[in-house]
Amino acid sequence: MLSIAERGPAISFRHWLASSGVLVPTELGVGGALTVSLLAVNRPVWSLLVAVWLLVYASYQIDSLGELKNFDTSTASSRSRYLQARKGRVVLQGVAAFLGAMLVTALHAGVWMSLSLLIFPASVVLYGMPVLRRMSLGLIPFDCVKSIPYAKSFYTAFFWGLLGVFSLVYVDPACAVGGALLVFVLFAQRLFINTVFCDFKDIERDRAAGVVTPFVTLGRDRALRILAGLNLTTPLLLAMAVCIGALPASALFLSATVVYTQLYLNAARHAQINAELLCNVTADAEWLLWPLYLIVANAIL
Repeated sequence: MLSIAERGPAISFRHWLASSGVLVPTELGVGGALTVSLLAVNRPVWSLLVAVWLLVYASYQIDSLGELKNFDTSTASSRSRYLQARKGRVVLQGVAAFLGAMLVTALHAGVWMSLSLLIFPASVVLYGMPVLRRMSLGLIPFDCVKSIPYAKSFYTAFFWGLLGVFSLVYVDPACAVGGALLVFVLFAQRLFINTVFCDFKDIERDRAAGVVTPFVTLGRDRALRILAGLNLTTPLLLAMAVCIGALPASALFLSATVVYTQLYLNAARHAQINAELLCNVTADAEWLLWPLYLIVANAIL
């Protein structure tokens, strides 16, 4: 069982990490971008890591503002309370981070690649802000993508897949279409598991608010079993990618990620686990391990 202490300086620091917005770009963003760099050119591309960190941080701040639109002190998570007290700072930091991401990308990958980044904050606005109904002139009966039953995990996974493709084209503009497609599928699949799992911490809050998620409709145990089954398909995907030459042989070592994921899926079955830290910190850390798997692979191969 994963043990997470419930008090003391360590827990306060982890709550700050989970709430401030620095973990998601560091774990998922930098971990994913570094993985692509190692797969494509066998070395870190530092400008890409900076650009992706800033982009994901900016997107995360926009998403945070969307979460605050129905802020209720009695039901708000510790992350929401942290952000509510710093709303003005969140806006400024998000704008500055996105402009920084565009600047770094323009300098190192060209203006068109820089402009392509606009799709990501736009997707986050549609995801969490109450604009979808108005933009569709009432044709879509939902305020945002997040409120559409079952849609948010697929939607989020799709755009993380695009971020994987962006990273690959950034470091290798002449990359093969097959390689880009496999990177897209790998990123999308792993983020789908991550996004669905993150609803684990909000089961009671989502049920009370009428929000439809797999954990609400299927129950905790059944949803976890489905995620465990999907988790086991990753080695098959990687093996296929290597067999057709879309990814190097070192990509097979990324299969080790299924072990880490299974560990936190198992931890979620324990009643005493801190669900918020398990979802916001532990689950996202999976992506930080990906570059380590590739470093080991390159040393062996």
